[in-house]
Amino acid sequence: MAELLAKIESIITSFSWSQLGFASWFWLSIAIWVLLSFVVGRWAEGRGRNGFLLFFVSLLLSPLIGALLLLALPKNSTLLRDEERLLRSGNHKRCHVCDEIVKANALKCKHCSLIFDQAAVEQQRIEEGHMRRCDSCAEVIKAQAIKCRFCGYLAPLG
Repeated sequence: MAELLAKIESIITSFSWSQLGFASWFWLSIAIWVLLSFVVGRWAEGRGRNGFLLFFVSLLLSPLIGALLLLALPKNSTLLRDEERLLRSGNHKRCHVCDEIVKANALKCKHCSLIFDQAAVEQQRIEEGHMRRCDSCAEVIKAQAIKCRFCGYLAPLG
């Protein structure tokens, strides 16, 4: 075992980047180029632009040129206007955690799963018949529960 570890250590210490051949450097460069093009495409989507298009522009020309092109273009104002229109209508609101737009009466954000108002969620579950309040401690429990899990109260049968 010690001989194997010594052999691995000698291989690691003797490795040099100059030992990589042209083909290895070429494929490493291609992988970095594609990765940076992908980053530019995702960044474009965040600015309201066509990320697929900017990915291919970056892939064909250069990720640097794609990024500079994205910086030269303003944020997509039609997307921003649509968001502003939705917010002004009163039918939508902005989640304070993920900053996405959700319906105004939403109990939970569909993007980050944040529960906006726990009391409203409990009230809705009570109205739907899934939950009820304990007769003793008034905690919310399952509608079919026989015993309260908070205070141990036994509900009358029937």
